[in-house]
Amino acid sequence: MDPTIVAGKRAVKEILHHSPHTVEAVYFQEGKRKEIAAIMSLCRSKAVKFQTVPAAKLEAMTEQKHQGVVAKVFPPGFLDGEQIRSRVKISRVPLLLALDH
Repeated sequence: MDPTIVAGKRAVKEILHHSPHTVEAVYFQEGKRKEIAAIMSLCRSKAVKFQTVPAAKLEAMTEQKHQGVVAKVFPPGFLDGEQIRSRVKISRVPLLLALDH
């Protein structure tokens, strides 16, 4: 599963509401305009790029059930050691969690 893909009406709507700055673009399936009009309007109000594409493009982007809506988000950024230390020092709860897979 690609971590830069968010699929489905509810999931895309949530990311647009809470983190629109992380969304690179939203792709809508052709012919579903009526069902996704509210999400298109949300894209406009949050200044997020979007376009209508054939269903085959959405299928190629994800194997998840997309309901005619897929968002491409920016990959998470990286911080160097000094940036991490300075952020930990000023946070109210100085906690650093490092994970690897």
